[in-house]
Amino acid sequence: MTHDPAELNRLVAEMAVLIEQNDDPDPQLYALFFQHPEFAFQLIELINNLDEQLINDGPPIYSACIFGLDICVAQLQAATEANNKITAKSLILLMNRLAEIINTNKHTLSFWLPVLNAFYEVHVELTPELKDAYFELASQEEDTEDEVDQISHLESIRDLIHELSDLSIFDIAENFFAQSYAMPPEFFADLILDLYSIEEGQDIALLTLLHPKAEVREIALATLDQLMDKVTLSSISLSRLQVIKYWYAQSYYGMFDRWIKNQRKKGVVFEPEPILAKMDIKATEVDGTGSQGIFIHVRKNRKNRLCGLLLKDNLGLKDAWITPIIPAAEVADYYRQAFEESVTLREVDINYFELMVEHYLAVTVERGDVPYLHFLEVQELLGIRLRPNKLDIQYLFDQLSVQITPFTQEMIQESLHRSKSWLKNKSFTESWYIENPTIDKIVNHNSSFIDGVKVCRLENAMDAVFVEEMERNRDKWEFHFLWVALWAKAKTRKNEKVWQDSFLIAYTIHEGTPLKEIPVMMEICHQTVINSVETMQERRTHLSQE
Repeated sequence: MTHDPAELNRLVAEMAVLIEQNDDPDPQLYALFFQHPEFAFQLIELINNLDEQLINDGPPIYSACIFGLDICVAQLQAATEANNKITAKSLILLMNRLAEIINTNKHTLSFWLPVLNAFYEVHVELTPELKDAYFELASQEEDTEDEVDQISHLESIRDLIHELSDLSIFDIAENFFAQSYAMPPEFFADLILDLYSIEEGQDIALLTLLHPKAEVREIALATLDQLMDKVTLSSISLSRLQVIKYWYAQSYYGMFDRWIKNQRKKGVVFEPEPILAKMDIKATEVDGTGSQGIFIHVRKNRKNRLCGLLLKDNLGLKDAWITPIIPAAEVADYYRQAFEESVTLREVDINYFELMVEHYLAVTVERGDVPYLHFLEVQELLGIRLRPNKLDIQYLFDQLSVQITPFTQEMIQESLHRSKSWLKNKSFTESWYIENPTIDKIVNHNSSFIDGVKVCRLENAMDAVFVEEMERNRDKWEFHFLWVALWAKAKTRKNEKVWQDSFLIAYTIHEGTPLKEIPVMMEICHQTVINSVETMQERRTHLSQE
């Protein structure tokens, strides 16, 4: 794929025509942004070269550029979170280049907001240069406006809320979050005060407690603590406050309890207990990075919506989203279009859903984070209350082991032998390999060039991977297979032994058996080394020939 600007212009132009016709962009077009996230650099230059006064005339080139930029930034952030240092540097360079462009004052703040929203959507930590550029532009526009009184200022906020009235309150709150993403945390103290000064803004103000930035949440807590004696919450806000309390560390419980008691004294009552919605729940496989997507088809008042959560080992609840109301027929279309054939989706029950989501909610809180804003919206739609509750690993081992009979050493060995071939005959294992700099260093150390061809000493590399990477993360692998067992057991299929086999792998690890002696772990190690050999060059960690 050439990075010729003319090629990118052609690509964007084709997407713009499709957008103008209200057609979905061709996946083959936007797939290139997934494959080449470095296009982001050219996209911001292309956006900057547009005439702001004419962006609504003709094919929506601006919208097509934003569409592509959203994908590119998401890919760059995903690679950064996977500890790809080269990509992390590229992302910083991208933000600093964007800051330079904004500082030319060629375009207004509103022109750049959708661009900055691409970074907000995936929670990129903005560079100081980009924050300063945004703040400087915002300050300049504020200085050029005529002096207005506080009433006019509040009217503009009210007007904005009314303009967004077709959206849910969560989407409106997110709009405020996105537009102020580059602002200093102190900005939110004034925003919360302003929102509580108008009736339409009060329920929105409380949702700042779920802002993705910890420093903003601290400002929100301090501001709400000062305001709580002076304001009267709605019933829905009081109920949300009670729910959000458990999504913070226990050290904050006293503050939340004081607020709730204060509002109850004012006569505010909680919303009635929610009614459990009708839903179908599906979950993807647990992939090699320790991630699982959960998808819920909700039917409520004859209306259909899809919700999604992303669970990520060691990180917690990584994402939450919810669709507008959609026809029932589009639900199947969504699954067909959204997932490759290699993705394994299984139906799971509400017990599995609550068990795993509450576990990862606890992981989120332990990290000092809160779940995504839309997680609260999903919970309200489903009619359930979820609190942090980590899995009791030993309890699960005790409970599941008695459900397997006969539980003998011979049966365990038979199971381990059966699961040895999983990486060849089970599609849900396709991503079960490790990809990180440690693996690449091990493989490089055990590789050499023979007649100009790079050759890996496979057996030596595998031995080193077991010692230096896999054995050091035994707990991770134990949990991985326990998680897979729970997933497969949630709605087990007739004559299927996946949950039992996966549990017995976890049990064998739990009992202290060296990973090298477990057949499926040998296969995972082998696939890990092969993947490193085949992909490290494109990841720029390959061995140089000297």
